[in-house]
Amino acid sequence: MKSGARHSRFALNAIANWISVLFGAVVGFFLTSNVVNQLGPTQYGVWMLIAGLVGYSGLLDLGIRGAVNRYTARLYTAAEHRECSMTISAALRLFGFLKGA
Repeated sequence: MKSGARHSRFALNAIANWISVLFGAVVGFFLTSNVVNQLGPTQYGVWMLIAGLVGYSGLLDLGIRGAVNRYTARLYTAAEHRECSMTISAALRLFGFLKGA
């Protein structure tokens, strides 16, 4: 791929990403009043608290999800299903430990 094509592709992807972010923000802004009306203020507060906790728990990821994706794909294609299962089990235990701590 030529350098000019790579730069234009990068710019196009960056613009598409920003459009996606802005679209999500606009939809969230206008949808919030409907959700508050449907749930009520107390239930909406609980909903937002849970959403915030889930968002912050992503900070404890420490690259585990990416590693699980990489090694699971590698082990599965090599037909090493036992090791693949052990990798997933270890990640789930680690996530459980981090979330419980």
